[in-house]
Amino acid sequence: MSIVTISLANKEFKISNNSKDQRKLLEMVKILDTKLKHILKQNSLAPLDLALVILALKLEEKTFMLEEQNKKLLEFSQMHKKNLQNIKEKLVKCLSS
Repeated sequence: MSIVTISLANKEFKISNNSKDQRKLLEMVKILDTKLKHILKQNSLAPLDLALVILALKLEEKTFMLEEQNKKLLEFSQMHKKNLQNIKEKLVKCLSS
């Protein structure tokens, strides 16, 4: 484990990093920094801690939406898997008659 210094909205934070891929972490930080600066630009009077809360809520909303989409895709996939299995069984039955 290593300690990595990251910068969000020109403020430095030291975080521990278990990841072996530090480049990925830094790419994520860059994305967060861009989003955070955008929030601060839209809400120029907001302190950094409020902007971080807003960012966290937006990210949680996006995560929730993606999880809901994933559930729908899994249901869709399972339904089609059952349909394909039924078609296969009918084909086998027809071919064996």
